[in-house]
Amino acid sequence: IDDIANSAHLSRSYCIHLFRETYGIALYNYYLSMKLELAQSMLYHTNFSIQAISEQLGFSCYQHFSTFFKKQTGISPAQYRRKSTGT
Repeated sequence: IDDIANSAHLSRSYCIHLFRETYGIALYNYYLSMKLELAQSMLYHTNFSIQAISEQLGFSCYQHFSTFFKKQTGISPAQYRRKSTGT
């Protein structure tokens, strides 16, 4: 969020406020939803390990990524990959 605010030459708090006012969703929630979409795409379209995907998406550890993913989708990243690819 700081990078977005800095690139737009806005304060962090004003950037957050402006985003919510414009799009009706909190910037952080939007960021997380984009991260989830990217994770799903990577699980479906690549052979990267779940650990590698976790690292590429900036999660501090695999367990944090797995917990986040399962909370959002109801299934683990491994289950999502098996379900979506049929393997």
